[in-house]
Amino acid sequence: MLLIPCALPTDVDLLVGLGLSLEPNASYRLADLGVLPSSEGFFLTRSARVSAPAVTVLPHFRNGPLGLLGAIRSHGNFDGVGGVFLLSVRSKQYKLQFGIEFMAGRLVLHIVSRPVAVFDSNFLDGHWHTFALAMSEHRADLYTKCGQERQTRPVVSRQPSQFAADSVMRLGRLTRHATPFEGTVCQLDLVPSARAAANYCNYIRKQCRHADNYRLTRPYPLSHHLCSPQCDPYRSHTWSPFGKIRVTLGVTLVYFSLFSSHLLP
Repeated sequence: MLLIPCALPTDVDLLVGLGLSLEPNASYRLADLGVLPSSEGFFLTRSARVSAPAVTVLPHFRNGPLGLLGAIRSHGNFDGVGGVFLLSVRSKQYKLQFGIEFMAGRLVLHIVSRPVAVFDSNFLDGHWHTFALAMSEHRADLYTKCGQERQTRPVVSRQPSQFAADSVMRLGRLTRHATPFEGTVCQLDLVPSARAAANYCNYIRKQCRHADNYRLTRPYPLSHHLCSPQCDPYRSHTWSPFGKIRVTLGVTLVYFSLFSSHLLP
């Protein structure tokens, strides 16, 4: 069976639960984690390390249906990469308890250390994508393009009634040493399964709906070279009233605005 919070009076923002925030005083901490916030969301660099105990992100569980909403865009070159995890929950006892993996032209749902459903959809093409993944005991449904496309797969899996106490939820990778997902995550919410359906775009936040344009973008320059907005050849920038914030990421000094806009020419 799949896991779900014991009660869902409101959506659960997994990004907030993992400590990602657009508050000005969070910029230094996020830079240390390899995360760059912007008006588009949270850009995960190759060195990003975002994790938290699963029981603190989702403290109460029971068996039941699960819905996951997402708005993401990949950056960088994933050619030759077997797969990258957008989200994973691992423990010492059960290893991989839950995972969403992107492969070339595929989304793979993992439950208790094994893939239980494979969907035909390419999330590593540089486009913005919104999606909804609705899961129950016997099936999983992937909705894309605001419900215009739906894929259904049977699911048969045994799962413990709750996450193990030592479970760790990670964003953007399976383990600290695994190949990371390099890209921007604007929204990742746990929702009642009924919302993860054909009308899921009604629950995608307004600032994350640029995915509706399905624009193919060039690789994000920060994925390979961190620099100031003035040296960015791909985008113009709007500076926020907060001014420039100096952060250190590895050994490179960068200047960026917390709410800078990254716009295509």
